Amino acid sequence: MTYHHINLSYLHKMAGDDIEMQRTLLIMLFEELSAAIPQMQRYLEKEQWDELKSAAHKMKSTLSFTGNAVMQEANTALWQRLSDGIYSPSLSPLLQVLTQTGPKVIEELKQASAELAS
Repeated sequence: MTYHHINLSYLHKMAGDDIEMQRTLLIMLFEELSAAIPQMQRYLEKEQWDELKSAAHKMKSTLSFTGNAVMQEANTALWQRLSDGIYSPSLSPLLQVLTQTGPKVIEELKQASAELAS
């Protein structure tokens, strides 16, 4: 299947030919993204900057496995600004990239996982 929002090259490189490992990683990815993105939104809304910075840092490795460059760039920019001490609701557009693109990525990760199960 052709995907438009994920590129699993890095995941395949890390998991090798181990189909079960690939599937496990895919499940972990869509579960992590499903939980982390809304949590990051709540951190922004509550101006919990340290928590948001920590979540963005953790998300860097998660997003590398999805291969979604748009999300990776937005998250890295978000993390960098927070690391530079820029704490303001003006960070919202960067997080909005994650909240808008995330569901599409999650859906494709689920599809990829289902394909490996069949």
